[in-house]
Amino acid sequence: MTRRSDPYTAPEWTKAGNRWGPWIYWPLLFTSVGLLVWRVGAGATAGQVVFAAAQPVVWVCLLVANRSARRRRTEL
Repeated sequence: MTRRSDPYTAPEWTKAGNRWGPWIYWPLLFTSVGLLVWRVGAGATAGQVVFAAAQPVVWVCLLVANRSARRRRTEL
């Protein structure tokens, strides 16, 4: 396999703290919360409820990480 002679630069939208993150994470967070409410209301098993409860936690962590990376990038 041949090597690139020029250094690779990642696109801006793939870097931490990009502006597109919230446009993706917020709708997925609301969808996950809706799924959690639906599962609890339908009387789902404990495993289904735990999985549905873990999804909003993941999206909140990604929102916080994106915001802190954006704040670090603007401080530099």
